[in-house]
Amino acid sequence: MARPEMLEPKEVFRRVFLELGFPILSVDLTDLQKFVAHPDAKEGGTYDLLLVSPRGDRRDALIGAWRGLIRSIEIPPAAVDLFARSTVFKTAPVLAENLRRLLAAGQQNWMVAEGAEHLRWSETTPWPVAYSMFLGHLARLILGYSTMLDQRVRAGKEKGIGATLDQASRLQPTRHHYAAASLGAWVGGATAIQYFSFYATDPQCRKPEKNEEYARRMRYGATDAAALTRSGLIAVPASLAAPLLNAQGDSTVFGALPIDEWSGVNLPYLTKAIKDLKKPRHHGLLVDKYYRAPFYARPLVKRGLLGRKDVLRDHYADFYKAHATTELIRCKHYCAPIINVQDRDQLASLIAEIPLRAEAMHFRGQSRLHELKRDPKVRALLFGDSTSREPSLITSAARTNFDYDALHFALRYYIQDRILGATPDPMESLRKHTAWREQSMLITSPIDYAVMALAQHYGLPSHGLDVTDDVDVALWFATNRFQTIDGISSYTTMRSCDWDDHSAEWPVIFASQQVTHSLNMSTQTCEELDKFGLPAMRPRRQKASFFLGGHSDHQNRLAETVVCAFRLAPGDWSTACTFDGLFPSPAEDPAYAAMLEFAASADFRQYGAGKVARYHR
Repeated sequence: MARPEMLEPKEVFRRVFLELGFPILSVDLTDLQKFVAHPDAKEGGTYDLLLVSPRGDRRDALIGAWRGLIRSIEIPPAAVDLFARSTVFKTAPVLAENLRRLLAAGQQNWMVAEGAEHLRWSETTPWPVAYSMFLGHLARLILGYSTMLDQRVRAGKEKGIGATLDQASRLQPTRHHYAAASLGAWVGGATAIQYFSFYATDPQCRKPEKNEEYARRMRYGATDAAALTRSGLIAVPASLAAPLLNAQGDSTVFGALPIDEWSGVNLPYLTKAIKDLKKPRHHGLLVDKYYRAPFYARPLVKRGLLGRKDVLRDHYADFYKAHATTELIRCKHYCAPIINVQDRDQLASLIAEIPLRAEAMHFRGQSRLHELKRDPKVRALLFGDSTSREPSLITSAARTNFDYDALHFALRYYIQDRILGATPDPMESLRKHTAWREQSMLITSPIDYAVMALAQHYGLPSHGLDVTDDVDVALWFATNRFQTIDGISSYTTMRSCDWDDHSAEWPVIFASQQVTHSLNMSTQTCEELDKFGLPAMRPRRQKASFFLGGHSDHQNRLAETVVCAFRLAPGDWSTACTFDGLFPSPAEDPAYAAMLEFAASADFRQYGAGKVARYHR
């Protein structure tokens, strides 16, 4: 294998953020309209990006990242036409024509100049101003995460802790937010930049043939390369991994976890696992895309890298002891029991016995327990001879290889235009835009989480999974079968005779709690657009939240929160829930009505808007 090309960290960051690409539909339409209306618009726009670097030695990498991201901004004519046709510009058709005329000559005089505290982006176009809100939000994420990690690093040093890992940045709604937050954490002193794992694995996740190509490059035979790909192990050749590790300044951590991190309560066949590395046959890393775990590449033989024993979480030891079962499912290092339940009273009694070890307990009802598919060789590598039956709790975007991030900014653009362009009163429009900007700039990203929740709860594939804090709702979804006929989706209640003869096919309800630090803050609600006149009634009726972050190199995150799976025996599982109650009509649900309008728009069809689920004719 050729020696990895070692680049200056600044250049590595520039290339990574250049390949990140730029979401063209993150434009602020009101800012764009104001700019076009200014007499000096033809002189172009300027925006100053704040440079924050508690770690001075990482400032150049930060500058490289910003240069790469800005350089990726290319506005196609079709986007200019879309902006000019927006509701915001319809109130001023002269300005729409001015916009087209202003950009007729194309983008000119692109420049990024470095100052002591700012990076100045200048162009003879409106784009530095039109994208100032989105870039400002990314800058605030960088600032917020760098400050947070700087404080953690300082506190850690006082306690004698050497490495500080960033566990939170992957919880951002899109890869752009994720990249900025991860960059900020690293700038603030995190040992590694978590986004590098996403960058290094996402192309292989999207294109299985690329993963097989990389695996063969790492000297795996064709059969093993195919087994790795089928089983969710992503091949990262040394030529890709080494420059990233060198740029972050640490070669022991990839993403947010140490390479070959063994669980102290469930070790692998340790002697053999270590022996693999003395004379390595394969060069590079293998990353389990379901649990983000990175390993040094090694032969596909029995090692139990995720633990060779069946270990239950000690958080629920008394509950597990009281309800011993022979059926287990594997959730990364730990197992959880499958408990057969005969009726609603037994289900309620069992749930009441589960100790609360987190802020809340959530439930997810499914018509059956879906499982991850792994090649036997990979199962032996990861689990040895222990339980390897893994529940598949993968997000819809990951399952279907859907580009949610592109859809996210299309939906956000549509909602922004709908909210800001619907008010003819200039003062009211200004008030709404001010509130939208303030919410959009918050480090907590409430607007983007609300957009993602809308996508998830109204049928679009996203990086989240539906959960509820009401077991009755979970029970309804477990015992009502989903179907779509002639474009209209519905549910049919199961009768006793509808149960399969094999218990493996019976409905299940997962009970989950976020008991570890890395899983905290994973659950989001959908209320942030109420103040803009767009309340979402469906998630409210379903008492629903969404568990986020299950994308790319961490697709099965929800499985790591599972306490147990309740398997429902054949019978009458009636609930207080009804279809009409859980799925209010467009007349009752403003968000549902807006999502149907979004789905019908030809402008957003290319992003997948048509996937909105329609439950009413």
